[in-house]
Amino acid sequence: NKPYYAQISGGYESDSGFFGRTRIGDQNLFGLNKHLWAGGEISQTGYRVETRLTEPRFLNTRTTASIGAFNEELTEFNQPFGTRTTGGSLAFGRDWGRRITTALTFSLERRDQFRVDDSPAELSEEGSRTIFVTTPYIRYDSRDSFVRPTRGILTSLSVDISKGVEEQVDDCVRYIVDARYFYSLFEPVTLAALARVGQVVPY
Repeated sequence: NKPYYAQISGGYESDSGFFGRTRIGDQNLFGLNKHLWAGGEISQTGYRVETRLTEPRFLNTRTTASIGAFNEELTEFNQPFGTRTTGGSLAFGRDWGRRITTALTFSLERRDQFRVDDSPAELSEEGSRTIFVTTPYIRYDSRDSFVRPTRGILTSLSVDISKGVEEQVDDCVRYIVDARYFYSLFEPVTLAALARVGQVVPY
């Protein structure tokens, strides 16, 4: 099969309005088993363009490495300001057997906030900020099916360690714990339970 592909989609979401997305990629770049893709999205709240290169066997190991860059402009509904963000990320991931996955991501982004109306309300964080974020992640998955699980557990923990380069307003740690449990009483009824806890702690 040819390694090239193209995707296009569109629709409506309550937080972004009508949108269109597209992506093109090559899953075997220059015959070197590397995956390169570029894509974009446009909606009623803004746009985003992004590209990413992935090496599935970094240094001939079972570790996956990827590097990417993006540019985004977003003006959310019912907000007096918008945000322009440019950044990039470097990520490493590895599967430890069939059930455990770990990842470590480093990202650097520049955010510029701007007003979109003449509202007299103060915007205390208006201006430019540069933020560096380190994110360790771990997931445990014992589900019997990815599409239609009938039993098993899916749980994950991610921690964002954020550091503002110029200001301290972004100095914080954010963690999210997600746990899901599936149990089938009888065909085709399956009970699913979800618990999620998250918190942002400034330092």
